[in-house]
Amino acid sequence: MKYGKFVFLFFLMSYLYGCDYYDDRLVVNNRNTSNIYVVFSQDTVIRVNDINAFMMPDYFVKSNEKKNIIEPGSQKAWEFLAEKSLNQQLHIFIFSEDTLNKYVASTVVKMKKYTRRIDLGINELKIRNWVVVYE
Repeated sequence: MKYGKFVFLFFLMSYLYGCDYYDDRLVVNNRNTSNIYVVFSQDTVIRVNDINAFMMPDYFVKSNEKKNIIEPGSQKAWEFLAEKSLNQQLHIFIFSEDTLNKYVASTVVKMKKYTRRIDLGINELKIRNWVVVYE
């Protein structure tokens, strides 16, 4: 009897943990000749508490490739993030792989060593079919 309860509990927990929601609509299209990392902020500047996102494999986009960037929490997670952000826009910071290999994260933040910042509202993202192009 104990074994049956254990199996039931195992399957129940597997089912509940398997129901995670995420938003994978955002696609970064890197048309540049260098590999990049993308970082998202709720402000138009990167803060020190955002540096934990630097050099994460999920935010790495190789040269001339596209990548879906996944935001966990909801199937509309990117919209929720933009709505909570300054000017209700998604603030996307582009960093070259080379820069992040040369400098420590605090220097990158302090000296604003990002290559480009792209600010897009929800309507713009929908018009672009959730594709952000970096050239």
